[in-house]
Amino acid sequence: MTDNATDTTETITFSVPGPPKGQGRPRFARIGAFVRTYDRAESRDWKSKVALFAKAAGVRLIGGPVAISAVAFLARPKRLMRKRDEDGAITATSKPDVDNILKAVQDGLTGVAYADDAQIVEATILKMYHAKPSGPETTVSVGPARKVVLHAP
Repeated sequence: MTDNATDTTETITFSVPGPPKGQGRPRFARIGAFVRTYDRAESRDWKSKVALFAKAAGVRLIGGPVAISAVAFLARPKRLMRKRDEDGAITATSKPDVDNILKAVQDGLTGVAYADDAQIVEATILKMYHAKPSGPETTVSVGPARKVVLHAP
């Protein structure tokens, strides 16, 4: 356990307003004879935003195994805003990919909810178009993982 980590049993849920962003591919820049790897500004900004809203919600470092879940509500396309379309959230099959969204959220919570994302033992994500009266956002829940014991058959 890290020095600043807490033994909490509390799962905290918070929302990050705005369209969810996926973790982008790393970029490379040549500096003389060296190559430097860096994150795109859009990815960096999104991860900072996740960290900011997590801290504001009271998320603290967890010292053991971590469970995380996220629901990414994407901007609803105009073709799904007709009166005959459902008012509630609808599953989304557009970009960004769920694994890239989850990776960006996990990276944003590193140093806020856990010291290293290797502590995550349980993760779920759902990608939806937002309900008609609301807007795009990402809802994240993070807390200690439940203890699971599997026995051989």
